[in-house]
Amino acid sequence: KILAMKILTELALDSSTNLSTDTLGSFIMNQLQIFLANGGGQEAVTELISECPLKTTSGKTLALLSKSKDNSLCIISKCGDIFYRLIQKFDDSSMVHRTTAAEILENLCTHHTLEVEFLKETLLPEVSTHMFSYSSRPWFYHLLVIPTTLLLTSEES
Repeated sequence: KILAMKILTELALDSSTNLSTDTLGSFIMNQLQIFLANGGGQEAVTELISECPLKTTSGKTLALLSKSKDNSLCIISKCGDIFYRLIQKFDDSSMVHRTTAAEILENLCTHHTLEVEFLKETLLPEVSTHMFSYSSRPWFYHLLVIPTTLLLTSEES
């Protein structure tokens, strides 16, 4: 499954393949379901190594895909509460999953088309709360970038 996911990710990122919107949407939905699923109590072996390579690969796939505006919009459309679900991942036992969630959130915020009120009144306070809780963590950088991205893009609107 992991090899297939990597191949599909490469195809999705290669603009010359002309992957259909339905195929890409189904692939993104599948990746969201895997990455956002609760682990059923599985704990990470350490903070750095995940016991769940399928979930880790799905997260990394979403992080790569979310760098594109079109894919970001597809991710948001497939999972309406994606921002909240990613913020919930900040409490995951795996540092890899927390870092990946922060990276995806950063990418989505870069390409957002959301209401300024939602950004300032809902998303920014949630991210800020986690920033202060986890400021000593290695994945803190992504949390630091998100509010700046949100503020800059909301000023452009």
